[in-house]
Amino acid sequence: MIGDWIAESRVRVDQMRLLVLKTAWLMNAAGNKGAHTGIKAIKIATLRSVHWILDTAIQTRGAAGLSQDFPLACARVRSLRLADGPCELQRKALARAGLRTRTAATYRSAAAEPSQPLTTAARSHS
Repeated sequence: MIGDWIAESRVRVDQMRLLVLKTAWLMNAAGNKGAHTGIKAIKIATLRSVHWILDTAIQTRGAAGLSQDFPLACARVRSLRLADGPCELQRKALARAGLRTRTAATYRSAAAEPSQPLTTAARSHS
């Protein structure tokens, strides 16, 4: 079980690193506005992953994980939830941005398509 937690922690850290690298690349390529959704995703994913990793690290030590003998109990990571807005607000903003992008793409593709389907006669002449 602890081996599974270690593996899961490794995967989560790698996911966060890749997301940060991708967003940094977007910031260089498209600017901060172009990387806005990536920044929101980092805030959500990092908070969730850090809390999960911290909770499982405390849990591996049992009741001792909550004592002052280990620095895990004193970690101030939980206050990060309040620093940049609750996760719910971050997720809502990310969803809104995704829907806005999706809707704009749908309207662009609908405008590019002809409104009336071509008849077989018109297709053979083109």
